[in-house]
Amino acid sequence: MAIGEEALRALLAAHVGPAAARLRLAPDAPEGREQRFIATDGQHGLDIHFYPAGEREVARREDAGLRLGGAMGLGPELIYAGETRGEAGLEPGAWIIIARRAQGEALGGRPLTEAEVDDWLFLLLTLHHL
Repeated sequence: MAIGEEALRALLAAHVGPAAARLRLAPDAPEGREQRFIATDGQHGLDIHFYPAGEREVARREDAGLRLGGAMGLGPELIYAGETRGEAGLEPGAWIIIARRAQGEALGGRPLTEAEVDDWLFLLLTLHHL
């Protein structure tokens, strides 16, 4: 089930607040069966991933990865992740994940420090066991 802009704005308003009305929404390239959007208000942005109910496990794994990566300072801050409950006319069980867009330089732009290598190794091993 695809999500329309009006339904997406309603979900954003419920989880981000009134600032959602000022966000510019643009579709992003999907990587699977989910829909991806980028929401910006100038300098700040959000990554929004909408998963149909049948992709619940994929969404839960992304949620877990964002929580862990964000807690370790190795990933974007998770704003909200959870199932829809039929709001905005959406099917119950669909998932929405809202995270801040990553800022800073890309990891491939420079060599990693020993501490960064250790952090990434821990993160990857943890994700592997989820």
